[in-house]
Amino acid sequence: VCKFYSGPFQFVAAWDDEDECSQMLLEFFGGTRPADELNRLVRRLLDWRASVERRVSLPRQVADVVPRRPVKFPRREQSKEEIFSGLVLGSPALALEVLQKSIRQRKLIHGAQGENREALLREKWALVLAQYIEEAGLPCAAGVAALPNPRAAWCRLFGTRRGKTLRNRALAWRKFHSWLEITFGESWPGGVDRFVKYLTERHDIQPMGKTVPSSLMAALSVLESVGQVPASSRFSMDQLLMSTIQSWTEELETVALPVRKAPALTVAMVLSCELTVCRVTLPAGLRFLAFVQLLMLWSTMRCDDVQHIDPFSVTLSQIGLKFILRRTKTSGPGRRTGELQGYVSRVISLSGFDWLLEGYRLLQTSELHWPRDYLCPAMDESWNVGFSYVEAQDLAVLLRRLHKELRVPLCREGTWGTSATKLLPASVAAYWTGHSARHALPTWALSLGADKSKCDFLGRWRCSQGSSLDYLTTARQIVQGLQNFVCKSLVEGTAEGGLIEEELFQSIQSFADAAGQDGIQVIAWHQVLEWTDYTWKLGGIHPLLAVGPERYEISRGRLEAELPAEEKDAGEEESSPVQFDKSAVWRLPAVDRKIRWFRGMTGRGNLRDRRMMAGMSFEFVRFTAASDTTGMAGGAPGPLDYPNGIDEAAALRHLDVEVASDLRHIFQECGVPLPLQYRLSINFRTVRRFASYADSRAEVRAALRTDHTLDATDQASRAVVASVVAAWEASKEYAGKEASLKAEARVLGVVRPVTQTEKQAMRAAFEAVHGSIEETYEPSEEYLSAKIEEVESGEVSASPLSEVISKKRAKTQGIQTSVDTTGHVRIVRQKAKGNLPAHTEELRTVLRVEANMWTFLASKYRNQAMFRGMTPAVWLDYVNYLLGDKVYLMQVPTPGGKGKGDQQPLRPPWQVLLTYEYEMRREAVKKAFRESRALVDTLAEVQGNAQLKEQFFVSPLRSRVAVSLLGNVPGNRKGDFKGSRKGKEAKSGKKGKDRKGGDLVTRTPDNRLICFAYSGAGCDGSCGMVHCCQVRGCGKPHPTWQHWMEHHGASRATDGAGAKS
Repeated sequence: VCKFYSGPFQFVAAWDDEDECSQMLLEFFGGTRPADELNRLVRRLLDWRASVERRVSLPRQVADVVPRRPVKFPRREQSKEEIFSGLVLGSPALALEVLQKSIRQRKLIHGAQGENREALLREKWALVLAQYIEEAGLPCAAGVAALPNPRAAWCRLFGTRRGKTLRNRALAWRKFHSWLEITFGESWPGGVDRFVKYLTERHDIQPMGKTVPSSLMAALSVLESVGQVPASSRFSMDQLLMSTIQSWTEELETVALPVRKAPALTVAMVLSCELTVCRVTLPAGLRFLAFVQLLMLWSTMRCDDVQHIDPFSVTLSQIGLKFILRRTKTSGPGRRTGELQGYVSRVISLSGFDWLLEGYRLLQTSELHWPRDYLCPAMDESWNVGFSYVEAQDLAVLLRRLHKELRVPLCREGTWGTSATKLLPASVAAYWTGHSARHALPTWALSLGADKSKCDFLGRWRCSQGSSLDYLTTARQIVQGLQNFVCKSLVEGTAEGGLIEEELFQSIQSFADAAGQDGIQVIAWHQVLEWTDYTWKLGGIHPLLAVGPERYEISRGRLEAELPAEEKDAGEEESSPVQFDKSAVWRLPAVDRKIRWFRGMTGRGNLRDRRMMAGMSFEFVRFTAASDTTGMAGGAPGPLDYPNGIDEAAALRHLDVEVASDLRHIFQECGVPLPLQYRLSINFRTVRRFASYADSRAEVRAALRTDHTLDATDQASRAVVASVVAAWEASKEYAGKEASLKAEARVLGVVRPVTQTEKQAMRAAFEAVHGSIEETYEPSEEYLSAKIEEVESGEVSASPLSEVISKKRAKTQGIQTSVDTTGHVRIVRQKAKGNLPAHTEELRTVLRVEANMWTFLASKYRNQAMFRGMTPAVWLDYVNYLLGDKVYLMQVPTPGGKGKGDQQPLRPPWQVLLTYEYEMRREAVKKAFRESRALVDTLAEVQGNAQLKEQFFVSPLRSRVAVSLLGNVPGNRKGDFKGSRKGKEAKSGKKGKDRKGGDLVTRTPDNRLICFAYSGAGCDGSCGMVHCCQVRGCGKPHPTWQHWMEHHGASRATDGAGAKS
């Protein structure tokens, strides 16, 4: 039960009645248990289910009780993104800095595409060269700077040059540019003598490589061409400089060491690679890399060429394997030659095993069949396939790791197998490079006597010598003809002696001896060709694969033949080169050695026969002719597969962005597979909608059978169906409970409390993107409930900071009963409130709780425009604005100051700052809700709203300053003086009888208390007292200080008028 069902709620959902329970037990035990025992188990299961449902139904437990762990989807690699926004920088130097940061970030992106990396590489080095052109002041610099998008213009000026070409030109010019600035203080050479002097000095200090002069000339030519230097002024066309460069190059080539060509692979290494591909017990990554190595050998490709193969263009037919190279060193977008095609003959095999078919099947498996524009992805130490791009140099390192894993190939009774001994010691594997596979086929073909003009078609893509049509009509026949010629010569030998590997073996032996290994033993492991009376050969009759004469005729190619008739795909009738009879037995054609019959196996197993040979454990490898077609191209995806064009990353992105967090949580808790979650959530994205998927458990099963062709035919499929049924029941229970809570809250006049499922789902969605959250910054359940109620009732507003309460500061609040003066019992709702922040750090903490609250709501209400793009980082900018130099740390000139340096901090009153913050937030929320705009945008707008700042920040500051200046005004005292304030009365301060103008009161005329804080530091409204003026006889709804300002302002105006009269 534990193998197929994730929990009791899924197990209970697997059957509805006694018959279904009996059928399930029969699937478990088959015919191994007697009928009476099965009936007894059925009754016990039904009794257990009834007892459980009498207590608390399992779906209700799912809806009520939420695990304490966050929702985690199975991800192979954490995906990371960073959004860059801003104006396009016109300066190449600044643009280069931004681009380098972007490149570093993109290297971390899950499954980065090769073409994107090439575009970034071109842009990076184009901007480096553009910086040199700007510093030199070449003619085109001023014109580009005047364009609206200089960055894009610079990139286009360098035409179709590849990123590596621009990199080489920039690196060659960098050293000369540094020398020129230090020696002459110039950004551009003042004459030809600068180049001559530079080359002479550099060679005197350290001998140059033979390519240094020509690289410098190539860089100079690019800069002058792009910089639009007139032809008459170009140094690259100066005869003196050209002659000097030619002389330097000839001299350096004379004394330089010869170029060491990459050694070819041995025949033993090719045999071991074929056996590795066909051995199904090995890791998929190791097998696929061996397939890539063979593809490079027979197609004569570099590592860089392999990574430009479109994996979705690879097709296998009776003629052979065909693929498209999107880009090579001399072809691709923007070149004279666009896409090229590569071919491998269908009957190429040295071991008798169909490595082409096995490699093609590997490419169609889920591990390797996902959207990308390169062939070979990255692999870890355990040969698990990753999702990241591999550079050409890194692919060469992977191939070296492959060489270390190859086993010694041995032949026993006409069948090739591998021993337990490794073919290459670790230190000897460094002998071969990433180009070794490319050199193998041309070297073998020329050694075996092939025509040199025909060998030029191998990997050199001679389409440049003719039209593209000429290449397509002849290349395949020529290439496949050479492949079959070499393969046949290795298997059967030639009249001229076959392939002689003696020189290669001598070189390997010398390298092994120098590395501290036994070179003779290493060579013995590689000697797989046997000498007969006249030739070296492997033995057998080509082709070793079981194909008919007509199939071999169309796949072997001809050096002078035309392209054959239309190809047949591998999936068509009679397309498989391996022929099966009714007894599931297959065989190879008769060869010189003894060939035995092998039983074809269905499934994943393979036949092994361990023998002992020469003191080594020998393991025969049998080709597994699997009857199932999983992983082959063309099959329709099932209910547990992703739809066409959708991979795991796209499904996770859909669930994160489009589906409600509580529904995702229920799916995950009930064990619904991720592909099925994606299919269900296309049309059902909320819990309430999914709860209406059907009316009963039987209808859910019928809907799955109709909509997704998912039926409970075995335990595995029954468990999947049960997971969906359990999720539907939990969603139905959850939706009903949520509706009842809403109705109860409306009747009582209180806020509906947020459910545990909602809270846990919102927290899980938050932590999946922004990391863990502490209780100090997590919004309380009461505050979340209040905001959810506002959103669902359509009355969203900004809350005062005293109501923004974190989980740590939350107090249990709810409703209370009281008896009024008439004797009636009344239900009073208590509103959870805290204190206003008293200093800047408390303000930061409270606004951080507010930011997390809006982010929580954004995970629940994904389809509302108000929450689009909401993250805590948006509120961080908002807090920085409030507590920065534009508001709280504002600087004002000092009295008598003479410049910008004579400034002092304004330090606005704390209450003014809090009022301004609340008004800004209230305006932002109001505009976002009423205009259906993102709160992210409106929050940024209110920070620049001059009217809000003038009304709630600047004007109160002026009033406070005016009040402080009126500190000695008589009207600020409690009572007016009598007389003219001159003479003795001025000293005695005798007061008059009329005190009516300055008396302050503490109660209203109806004996209610007046709030002192309202006229002082400010009140949040929770005091329960009257907010009005304290001056006797006034009682208006304004602070007391405003009364003094209006009163004495009018008095001063009257006195001024009297003075004028």
